Amino acid sequence: MVLMGIGNFLKKVGDATKKAMDRAAKEAKYRAKALDIKREIAEAERKFREEAARKEFEAKREILSQLKMRQLEAVCAAKGIPTYRTQIVNGEERRYKIRNKDELIDVVASHLTLEEVAEVAKRYKVKSRHIIQHFQKWLEEANEALGAFKEQT
Repeated sequence: MVLMGIGNFLKKVGDATKKAMDRAAKEAKYRAKALDIKREIAEAERKFREEAARKEFEAKREILSQLKMRQLEAVCAAKGIPTYRTQIVNGEERRYKIRNKDELIDVVASHLTLEEVAEVAKRYKVKSRHIIQHFQKWLEEANEALGAFKEQT
């Protein structure tokens, strides 16, 4: 009789353990799926930020490329942007003046925001509105696509 009671007790304990293990397995599976979704969203956001930064840099380059070299140098002087490159040769720092327009455009674009570049373009009467509108339209569409991706997952 006591043995039968112990058998039933062990059976009940076994069933409860099995149910708990099944619940834990389901929860672990759910958490793993949630973690995968979070990773996918984080990856999509990272790609979006990289692409937005690249597109913004391209827009700034396109606007600044309409300026003359002297105008770019004047912008650098006004904004405190160095117009030289520093290279270390044999442990010694050497400064080289930037004489290439494309290189100077890259330096200016990396130091200024899109709003500052638009301000500079306005000052020198360079057309920039259509470039900025095109970038902002792309940014809105990309934001909507990212939002749709987040909703989907």
